[in-house]
Amino acid sequence: MEKKYQVTLFCTTKQYRPVSTIIEIEEVNLDNITDRKKVQEIGIRKICGKRYWDMKDLQRYHYTKVKVREKIEES
Repeated sequence: MEKKYQVTLFCTTKQYRPVSTIIEIEEVNLDNITDRKKVQEIGIRKICGKRYWDMKDLQRYHYTKVKVREKIEES
């Protein structure tokens, strides 16, 4: 079953606003570290692709804190 997850990158210096994206993948257990890392990696790749960034840009802009949460469908 497909689930939506929100991946948010935070600037640790608070100089820049948070950046987030929604990804839709097979349901995973976010309590499992390897599953959480997988979701984070997919989300980071999607954000970098949209903004034409690479990992050096994430470091340059201090986007080193990542949060993942399950997106709740609103009816």
